[in-house]
Amino acid sequence: MDSRKIQIDLSQWASSEVAFRHGYASNFNEIVDAPHFIPILKRLYSAYLRTCRGLSIMDLGCGNMRLAHYCNLVMPSMFHYIGVDYNQTALASGIKKISQEKFFINFTAIQVDLNSPDLAVLDFTQELTPSFAIGKGAQHSALLTDSIPPIDICILDSTLCFLSEPLYLLDTLRPNISEFLITRSISSADEIGFYSWDGMDAYSINRKFSLEYFKRYCFSRGLTMQHFCPCHSDNSLYDTIVSITT
Repeated sequence: MDSRKIQIDLSQWASSEVAFRHGYASNFNEIVDAPHFIPILKRLYSAYLRTCRGLSIMDLGCGNMRLAHYCNLVMPSMFHYIGVDYNQTALASGIKKISQEKFFINFTAIQVDLNSPDLAVLDFTQELTPSFAIGKGAQHSALLTDSIPPIDICILDSTLCFLSEPLYLLDTLRPNISEFLITRSISSADEIGFYSWDGMDAYSINRKFSLEYFKRYCFSRGLTMQHFCPCHSDNSLYDTIVSITT
């Protein structure tokens, strides 16, 4: 598809219609309906067991923060979750539901356009207990880079596929992140396509990345990369999880 002949509007990811059409304004799905999160949860729990302390987790492109709900089922009160998304409707839905959860105590929701060059914070909501002791909490600053504390694990569940400059985002946030987990993004070759999702009137970027793409990125910056595929997967490339440690 020739990008010169189509209308591309990345701001549509912020529309309430997209949130409603994709279920981000409804109840959380059961984990069995989102099996791609299971290996992520296993990875997070293993990291918790290794460190024997609470984890700081950032979920970029979090939607309604359903990963926080799943984390709460597996390791309640053992982590601080920071959800970042451009869609205020999705975030508001997640804040409302997570605030009512029995065990969940520490979360921050930050509205940011991940395609913006400065990653400016548009909205900020935080709920912490007085006993919060997982390092330094998030701060309400003008920029995302100044808002987040040191992060143990940053999850990008297909998020890089919808960005105009995916490596810019990784490079900008890298000083604050110990490990990136990249999911639902891998293909046999690097691809840049365009797609109009439900609720959109124009097209968005729709990327796919080869494993070599991330190998080149890590080699050029002296980072360590691993990749693995869940044993239950019937689509080994798409379900491959890439881990980048900084």
